[in-house]
Amino acid sequence: MRGRNSITPSLKIRHSFKVMSMAIGCVIRQTMRDMRQRPIKNRRGLKPNSNPKRRLTMQFHSTATPKNIQLGARTRFQLRMRSFAIAAGLVAIAGLVAIAGLSLPSALAASNGQESQGSDGPRVCTLATLQGRYLFAESGVLLPPAFGVAAPTQAADAGIHIFNGDGTGTDTVTLRIGSNIVLENFVSPIVYTVNADCTGTITVPNGPSFDIFIAPDGREFARIATAPAGNYPASIDRRVSRK
Repeated sequence: MRGRNSITPSLKIRHSFKVMSMAIGCVIRQTMRDMRQRPIKNRRGLKPNSNPKRRLTMQFHSTATPKNIQLGARTRFQLRMRSFAIAAGLVAIAGLVAIAGLSLPSALAASNGQESQGSDGPRVCTLATLQGRYLFAESGVLLPPAFGVAAPTQAADAGIHIFNGDGTGTDTVTLRIGSNIVLENFVSPIVYTVNADCTGTITVPNGPSFDIFIAPDGREFARIATAPAGNYPASIDRRVSRK
């Protein structure tokens, strides 16, 4: 069962429009009722069916002047026009609410469609998905015969990948094996491949190779060593710059 919080925006808009329509109806009915209840007066300001004697007495004792009568008529006219203006304004607001009610669900549906396409929809990776500067750092146990070690040895490396977006790039790396710095800020060319499903490879000529798994937006990728046997690295490499 749905709770109170499961009411959709379109239902809320319909409810608001219904309440607004009821309010407009009340204002219009009250305006028409006031207009019917106000007596129609002749030029002298008296009811048509009033007693002639009483009319003379009222005219004799009345302090009304043509100016006062004109002001009273003007006030009544202004009140009627104000009521009509309020009713017209409410009708305009109701129209805007109705238009918003019709357009908002479509906009929400389009937005949801774009979000679902962006997050869950199919994405195709290319060589250009990897472009820019990526940092990496990792440590582990190097196993024989990788890099000439005769026994399991602690090792660590850190550096920068630079991808050119066309399958080529460079690595700058510092490598420590045991207590010895074997490479320091060593620059080497690399080649890489990217498949449509965002998998790929990185290869250092005459050196190690890796399988990679790329985020669709290219901001990061997972990397694991595949050669030489016994090589340890596995890490998440993140882009820090597009250049």
